[in-house]
Amino acid sequence: MNDGTPSKFVDGNTLLETVFDEPARPSIRWLRNMVKAGTIPSHPVGRRVFFDPDEVRAAILCAGRKTKPKSRPVSAIQSIAAS
Repeated sequence: MNDGTPSKFVDGNTLLETVFDEPARPSIRWLRNMVKAGTIPSHPVGRRVFFDPDEVRAAILCAGRKTKPKSRPVSAIQSIAAS
């Protein structure tokens, strides 16, 4: 979504408005929990925390891929069932 120019840093509320559609938008508490867990990249400056929307989109997509269960080959499932 980047046209070659660096994206601007935004605050948490603006990030949620930028990245998510209104019906699917999570809360600011969710965002803070994801930052604390290390799932969402952030850039603290003093007491304020800023976000790069492109970095956050990439992190969300990457985290979503990690949570999907990996399928096992049929032979592995059959050997487990046989034991």
